[in-house]
Amino acid sequence: MACLTFFGSVAKEQESINELNSKIATLQQENQRLKQRNQELSATINNDEVNEVSHLRQQRDRLLQKNKELLVKLDEAQNLAIQAQRKAEELRKQMQLQSSTHMHIHDHGDKKGKSAMVHEDTKKAQVSDAHVNDEEKTTPTPVQETQERKLNLNRVQDQIMVLSSELMRHKSLLFVCKPQYLQKTGDNSNEIVNFSFLHFLQTSLSDKVVDQLFGKFKSNAVDGKDLLNLLTLSGVIYSVKLHKMQTGDNGKPKLNLNAMKQSMHHLAAYIIRKFGHKTDETEHVTAIDDYGQMKSDSFHVIKAQFE
Repeated sequence: MACLTFFGSVAKEQESINELNSKIATLQQENQRLKQRNQELSATINNDEVNEVSHLRQQRDRLLQKNKELLVKLDEAQNLAIQAQRKAEELRKQMQLQSSTHMHIHDHGDKKGKSAMVHEDTKKAQVSDAHVNDEEKTTPTPVQETQERKLNLNRVQDQIMVLSSELMRHKSLLFVCKPQYLQKTGDNSNEIVNFSFLHFLQTSLSDKVVDQLFGKFKSNAVDGKDLLNLLTLSGVIYSVKLHKMQTGDNGKPKLNLNAMKQSMHHLAAYIIRKFGHKTDETEHVTAIDDYGQMKSDSFHVIKAQFE
């Protein structure tokens, strides 16, 4: 009887051992499966990171290529503007010659005197053509006259004159839209941002900065002259910030304030005519474009008052 009890206990112990061994084998299999799954997830994460980096690099390369193409187009636009200015100079010379000839004919009553003066003017014109360099220095183009004369964008005449100039339009577009691709700092260090003047106006001018800019003017509203100065001041702030982002230098870059102000004329005139206060009053204006062509029409008086 004692022997049966003993062997029964041994059988139970053996059964428990076998059950434990079975559980150990199951756990080992589960552990192996989890290790394999962990390896698969790690490989997937690594592949995703590699793909993301590759995607960002491709994006950067595309943006840099686009930047090169835009710079080429901007150079072409500048060349076209130069050609337009030269053509305007030639047309202005022709207009001056015709005007001079007409005046001399009008002042001399007899036919012989008329012919003599016309012949004399023709000779002068030929001599002038032989000295093109001297003529270019002394004869201003319509654009040069507009730039040399102090513009008042509160006047309809000056607003239309500026908007009729393709050269001034190109200057404004070049400053506002010229791409400046920079690598963004911070967590997303691989991100490329186009820090153009337009991007600066959209993202970097907080309400506080705008209040500070408007605070430099005495009245609560700015007119055409103030708007031009406001845009020029914004251009200075942008140029300083761009210089710092490009070089890391906190110093102020060399700036041509007169050239920057000229770059803002067309933009300021566009803002006035687009967003200013339109009145029922009209004014007849005669403007000359870059090619020496006269444009005469009636335009609404638009007051440049921005609060």
